Amino acid sequence: MTALHLPRIHLIGPPEGMDAEVFVATVAAACQGNDVAAHLRMAGRDAAMQLAIARKLRAAASIRTLIINDRVDIALLVHADGVQLGERGLDVVSARQLLGPDALIGRSIHAIDGAREAEAAGADYLIAGHVFSTSSKPGEPERGVGWLAQVVSAVTVPVIAIGGITARNAHAVMEAGAYGIAVMSAVLWAAEPQKTTAEIQRIVESCIGGEQ
Repeated sequence: MTALHLPRIHLIGPPEGMDAEVFVATVAAACQGNDVAAHLRMAGRDAAMQLAIARKLRAAASIRTLIINDRVDIALLVHADGVQLGERGLDVVSARQLLGPDALIGRSIHAIDGAREAEAAGADYLIAGHVFSTSSKPGEPERGVGWLAQVVSAVTVPVIAIGGITARNAHAVMEAGAYGIAVMSAVLWAAEPQKTTAEIQRIVESCIGGEQ
């Protein structure tokens, strides 16, 4: 596993309908004073646009950890801290060959077998979901905190929970054994993203005794 620090809060976006400039400003505000990994996830969008946004995120002083989802080429170009790979994306071994031993490499998983396979391939962490119902997965049933606990028990790498997580249910997710949580709408559409992120971070830290 890389020696790079893995934040416990992962902020993923932009959400559908959010202007790119607004997204960059919102993420920068949310990261201010908080320990956050900012993810750029723009599946199927123009590569030049993704690169331009990634460069702006990298230039934001408050963003200490930048993760690019799926686009290893863009991660390399902006000197991102790592990549998040989808289940049908580039494999972990190939991403490691391209990025080297010091990059954070995460894998998105939706089943226990997939979690074990990702760990065996050398993933530094997993993003597992969706735990609760979410507008980004309309019509798909939630997997629940019991399923999350099973994933956590099946692997030794950190598991980040995703899917419908807010300050209201973050405690239940952490009690299930998650290392941290990934959020999108709960922060990016919040009136005060920095305060909302800080509230979620306090909940996470309370469940782990403040250990980082």
